[in-house]
Amino acid sequence: MKLFAYTLITIVLLSLGGMKPAKASIYKCVANDGSITYSQTECPRNDRTAKVLGKNGGARANVDCAIARPFINQTISDMRDGTSSFELTKKYGGESHISRVASKIINYVYSFKNNDTAVPSRIEDLSMKRCKAGNFGVPTCNTLPAAFINEAGGCLPGKPNSDNTPSLSSASDEND
Repeated sequence: MKLFAYTLITIVLLSLGGMKPAKASIYKCVANDGSITYSQTECPRNDRTAKVLGKNGGARANVDCAIARPFINQTISDMRDGTSSFELTKKYGGESHISRVASKIINYVYSFKNNDTAVPSRIEDLSMKRCKAGNFGVPTCNTLPAAFINEAGGCLPGKPNSDNTPSLSSASDEND
């Protein structure tokens, strides 16, 4: 029976090889002792990996989220200071002027609003993992709110991130 199951999984995985990347994946990790764990991150090097597909199938996206980190941290700060998600969205121009990427980031961060045990560093870490998995879309200077980009000092096209998207400027960049 196990052989049939492994064969079926192998056939399914091979047939999905040409599909587009998904927004999330679950990895089935088999340790040397035979124990099995499931994770949203890749298995440790010494474990055997059998990728179990998420709801959208395919491989996990790997988005460069360096440009989103300051926006995530500012959103966390605003939430912790008592700004409602409605007020924050209004600050950035309202529903009709905010991108889906920014809206998804705000909504995700604010899902921790009533969780007193979630410290800002943990919210940032979880938000960055979601971002890198492509759950928010691809953050760029054009998908973050213009008011936020202006507060950050703009984008610096001359200093791109690893995926050639512009980076946010900062006071330290101006001194370089």
